[in-house]
Amino acid sequence: MRGILAPEVGVPPDSKLVNTLIDPELLARIDDFRFTRRFKSRAAAMKYLLDWALRQNPEPTPEDHDRWS
Repeated sequence: MRGILAPEVGVPPDSKLVNTLIDPELLARIDDFRFTRRFKSRAAAMKYLLDWALRQNPEPTPEDHDRWS
């Protein structure tokens, strides 16, 4: 299935769509973060969190790989 990206919505042409499954508890935490920090969308909050986390230079353990796979 292909998506349609309209240039008038401000999506950069080289952007990539990423689909993932998230358990309800984690999604609730993301939504709580979004609303308390007043992000306009869930996607904006998730992109912020991912960028922030990656700047922390995390070192995952084998248990982390198992938990998040």
